Amino acid sequence: MSLGAHFVRHLREPRGGDTRGFADELAAAGLEIEARCYTAWVDRAGSVREGHPPIAIATTPPAGATAGDRWFDPCELALMVHVGRAWLATRPTARWQIHGFLDVATRAPREVQVEPPYKALDRARLAPEGDELSRATELTAGEATLYAWFFHKMLPARFDWQSATEQLPAGTLATLWAHSSIEWISGQVATDEGSRLIITRDTIDDELDEEEEDERLVRGEYTRDKKIGFRTAVPIQTGLLTNPTSWHILPEPIKLTSFVDRPAFAHGTLE
Repeated sequence: MSLGAHFVRHLREPRGGDTRGFADELAAAGLEIEARCYTAWVDRAGSVREGHPPIAIATTPPAGATAGDRWFDPCELALMVHVGRAWLATRPTARWQIHGFLDVATRAPREVQVEPPYKALDRARLAPEGDELSRATELTAGEATLYAWFFHKMLPARFDWQSATEQLPAGTLATLWAHSSIEWISGQVATDEGSRLIITRDTIDDELDEEEEDERLVRGEYTRDKKIGFRTAVPIQTGLLTNPTSWHILPEPIKLTSFVDRPAFAHGTLE
């Protein structure tokens, strides 16, 4: 069974199915820490000793954490690191994760002022067959946002990346960019509703002149670039989203009608 198919079953049946096979698939894909954390979660452990301090495992971020602490989210199967302002995924979202989202998240049409020139959440574009391990690219900022919202999360803000640069050791920061080079972030351009911001390791602190064209930071809302990936974040101040309502900021003519059921994940299928 593919990673994407395993993830679909995981989202539908927490702790159900071939959990050992899924853990083996994760490890074989180079996600050894995620495999260990997933196995620990299946066994109902609350942490994994992988460095210091141990990695917390829970469906909600641990209270009292500080910069550098890690948390494994068993819903998204994402290892998150505390960067001061937010929890930031340590890896960009992969196509096997997009596969699971596309199969499980239900959605409905909604009216938009201008129909975008693409099919929103198109599986052939976002999760092509046979390419599961690559980071998810060739998607819009809106599609990345919908994925994050499904897990009650957000896209990182530029301030989150700045906080990571200031508060994380150089080695930890380097691992965040090890599998990525350019990513969508949550910011919009105040003077242009149709633009979104992107970030690279070298442009985190750059000032943006919104009156000028800046190809390093600004892309049109319909841009689908084969280089731009994304990752999820949980702001420290607000925590997990309870009910995303800002559909108007997205150009996609769809909205989600289901979100991951974190209480179900907390209990799992073994109870």
